[in-house]
Amino acid sequence: GLITQFSSNVEDAALVDEANDCMNRSALCNQLSDQEELVKGVLLAGLYPRLIQVRRGSVIRGKFRPNSITYKTKSGPVLLHKSTVNREVKNFGMPWLTYFQAVKSSGAVFVRDSSMVHPLAVLLLTDSTVSARDNGDQMVVALSDTNLLRLQSDRRTISLLSNLRLALTRMVERNLQDQLPPPPPQEEAQYSQLLSLLVELLNSTAHCFSAADTAEE
Repeated sequence: GLITQFSSNVEDAALVDEANDCMNRSALCNQLSDQEELVKGVLLAGLYPRLIQVRRGSVIRGKFRPNSITYKTKSGPVLLHKSTVNREVKNFGMPWLTYFQAVKSSGAVFVRDSSMVHPLAVLLLTDSTVSARDNGDQMVVALSDTNLLRLQSDRRTISLLSNLRLALTRMVERNLQDQLPPPPPQEEAQYSQLLSLLVELLNSTAHCFSAADTAEE
């Protein structure tokens, strides 16, 4: 199944010693497996740029429908397949989804499996460059390769997020270089603190974001 395939891929990438570690709750690689937002953020990082922006309200046959929901990817609009768990969701707490596969059928593109993701996970964990625009008292940050995510905040917050993103990127790059020796205990402790900060941020700010935080080009 999908879990077995995922475990095998993770082993092939040398991220775990054995594929079975992915399903062993006590394994070191699963020490944060109960942190749902982080797990979905890591999933997004692996699947990016497979990102969907969910928007409420659209014009259908010349009339504005405030409760209509549309789904947009970088390549264009998609539909959620009836088999996906998010098909019946009417109020998305965080209107961004990542997905595994999209299939074209009868002139439309259907997504069969999707997971709701935190916008800060999109900003902090994806393999993309970030652009920033000064709007006076506020700054707007976005991913350079897509218009699906734009977040606005004060200068200090944007600066802190930029520094956090850089630290996370360096941590990932350091741990993916298998030719290097294991990091010393002090560096491992810094990584643990960094992950704890990320978990706290993702878990405590979900209520702060909605589709209104994005802007059309």
